Amino acid sequence: MNSDPILLELIDLIYEAARRPDAWPKFLERFAEAVHAPSASVQTQRGQPPCVHGYAVGREECFLRSFRDHYAAIEPRAPYMRSLSVGSVRTSQQLLSAEEFEQTEFYNDWERPQGLYHGMVGIVGNDGRDELALLEADRPTSDGEFCEEELELMRALLPHVRRAMSFNVELVGLRAEREVRAGLLEGLPVGVLWVDDRHRVVYANTSGERILGEGDGLALVDECLCAATDRESATLLASIDRAIVAGRESAPQLAATPLELTRAAGRRPLSVVVKSAAQPISAWGRPRVIAVVLVSDGNGRGAFLRDGLRSLFGLTKAEAELCLLLLEGRNLSEAAAHRGVRISTTRSQLKRILAKTGTRRQADLVRLLLTHPSFAQA
Repeated sequence: MNSDPILLELIDLIYEAARRPDAWPKFLERFAEAVHAPSASVQTQRGQPPCVHGYAVGREECFLRSFRDHYAAIEPRAPYMRSLSVGSVRTSQQLLSAEEFEQTEFYNDWERPQGLYHGMVGIVGNDGRDELALLEADRPTSDGEFCEEELELMRALLPHVRRAMSFNVELVGLRAEREVRAGLLEGLPVGVLWVDDRHRVVYANTSGERILGEGDGLALVDECLCAATDRESATLLASIDRAIVAGRESAPQLAATPLELTRAAGRRPLSVVVKSAAQPISAWGRPRVIAVVLVSDGNGRGAFLRDGLRSLFGLTKAEAELCLLLLEGRNLSEAAAHRGVRISTTRSQLKRILAKTGTRRQADLVRLLLTHPSFAQA
């Protein structure tokens, strides 16, 4: 098997996808052809209900969408897949009897309309909790079950697929961090933390690293974010969970109410705002939803910027304060609510600020403030 030309060709395609994630469909098309299947996919499923990311060939977009939105959560073979170790390969009939499978909503409303019946699945990754990575192939009843030779081919490919997927994740993280560090976040006077659905910090800008390094009011314990007290930790993590759920469901986010996290005696509390966002680059089709935690400790450039903005651009005190709120990542509605003024007033102030600073858009204004030499070393 190791000298099989088809196997070697498929391995080459896998490592091409490791370097360039958008090459996964090319591998899947050749793999599907090798195992005589019209459909194949490589995917990760995380959480309950599962959030699915991946690539597939041989399925219409409407079916892929309905799988992500509904059918992944009721896949009758999923519990059996989760009990398997990494490297395992099974046919669908080995996971669930034909009689049981044919009685399910999944088969009758999703698989059957596509003309598919026999499946073959390989476990690429399984953390034993809520994350599962799979390589799959499916074909019609008329083509029969997958044979041992086809199962052996998938079995030989799984270690390479696993390495390629791991490399994708690392590559995505490096690219995202590089783009962010080259962008606006590094210059912000507030801490910016990206937090995943396990409450792990996957990125922190310079201000965020400083705040976490002090360990006063906000810290990392076993790579997870926590506050000074159990009660404040529970409130913070609940806010992160809500933000991630809202992001996954594409639900409108309510204006964020800052949380106050206690610090050592004599130090003002940390002010924290939590929002959802999509990670800039995703290896698996749809961006991964994360929570963005904005942290202000009052020790940044606030006072310097406020006075500097007024003297350099002739801004009023109110206009300078609006600039600082925009730098903290707030939108106009949130800035208006924070200052207790109407949104129309805030819009008018922004127009005057743009005119005084010679900028056209809010994004241009923020970029100017972060890169202006008068403030660069503040």
